[in-house]
Amino acid sequence: MTEIKMKRLLFISLTILLCFSCSDAQKARRKGYGSEYKIEMINYDGSISHSWTSTGKVRSEKNSD
Repeated sequence: MTEIKMKRLLFISLTILLCFSCSDAQKARRKGYGSEYKIEMINYDGSISHSWTSTGKVRSEKNSD
């Protein structure tokens, strides 16, 4: 094979690999929608203040109010 064909083959292979790979967090985000989650509000002393179940997507925002 010529050098140009080898470079083209390598480029195509890497492009395909990058298109089909994703992190565990991305997979969980897509597949977790609609799953049940237990949510607990915990007091400063570690006791549970409130508890409920959600069937939607749960997000945690850092530094939120």
